[in-house]
Amino acid sequence: MDVQGFVAAGFEPVRECFAEILGRQPGTGLAFAAWSDGRWLADLWGGYADLGRHRPWQAGSLVQPYSVSKPFAAICALRLAEAGRLDLDAPVQRYWPQFRAPATVRHVLSHQAGVVLLDQPVATEAFYDWDYLCGLLAAQEPAWEPGTAHGESALFYGHLVGELVRRVDGRGVGQFLREEICGPHGLDFAFGLSPGMLAEAVAPQSTGRDQVFGEDNTWGLGFGIDADGYGMGGLGGSYGGTSTAGGYTVGFLTGTVGGSDRAEALENTLRGCLGVPPLTATGAG
Repeated sequence: MDVQGFVAAGFEPVRECFAEILGRQPGTGLAFAAWSDGRWLADLWGGYADLGRHRPWQAGSLVQPYSVSKPFAAICALRLAEAGRLDLDAPVQRYWPQFRAPATVRHVLSHQAGVVLLDQPVATEAFYDWDYLCGLLAAQEPAWEPGTAHGESALFYGHLVGELVRRVDGRGVGQFLREEICGPHGLDFAFGLSPGMLAEAVAPQSTGRDQVFGEDNTWGLGFGIDADGYGMGGLGGSYGGTSTAGGYTVGFLTGTVGGSDRAEALENTLRGCLGVPPLTATGAG
């Protein structure tokens, strides 16, 4: 399958790695991009956009990134905090009076609120009824005392953060993202914060055993954090993140569900071109 896009001079191994992954991947295709020091180092895509392999993957092909979308919800809340409209250390009840868990906004953003499951079984259709599901989440007792542990709110993070955005601003999180963040930049998916707010967002908020997934990790305000940088991976294998140690930002998207090995192989190849030591373990998120 043909690889589309480009790599900067000296980063040809990244294209070769991408072609190798694409060649052995069944199903749909993938895309990878890397940015450093004000320039694109790589912008690649290839394969097919549908399982039937009728539509070629294009530069603008849409992808379900799974949990990679969580930081984008967090950015909306952080923008409101930056504007002084949302207090990170205020109780959620200040903005959402029906919310039963005694959590702060910071707890929600950093996966410390304990609202990670529903005691009441509900149909899948509940996810498409915003008000109904938010009502269930507001009534839910937390799985632990907020602020004493953390566990990724894998299924409900967008509703928890998005409802805070809606109650403060009046717009849903999707509309807010389009109008306040993506639209001004003319991008399909974008975010940006002042240096001060970004520093707070990627500062460790909770470190230790994740009560949902059972592994040790560290959460910032919507971002996974490790010694190399910050970012977020998705269940399907997609990943977006920034290496503060390496001075670059990468994005990997795929429509074929799998592990993180594909994104890690591309990122380590990029690091080799940059002269940065390879990652030795799964990155942030």
